[in-house]
Amino acid sequence: MKNMRIKPVEVEAYQAPDGQLFEDYRKAERHCQDLIGETLDEFMAVATTKPNMGNITRVDQHRVLMHWLESADEIRPIISRLNAYLQATQGGDQ
Repeated sequence: MKNMRIKPVEVEAYQAPDGQLFEDYRKAERHCQDLIGETLDEFMAVATTKPNMGNITRVDQHRVLMHWLESADEIRPIISRLNAYLQATQGGDQ
């Protein structure tokens, strides 16, 4: 075993926004879609838990979330603007 050489090997990996690494691009892409869905689901839960919101069922929430995911190209610039507005007002007088 003394003569055995260990040599470095390069491995290509894809890193998702949450830091997770994937060797397969398709798995990384699916994970990113899952992250988007989970985040939108969290947003929907916060937005619809206020008392007197009416009867917004979990099924209704799911339908909206699926529509958002299917309309990602239209939703993305809206969310970017919203994020910019929120960032601009963060820490200011409210």
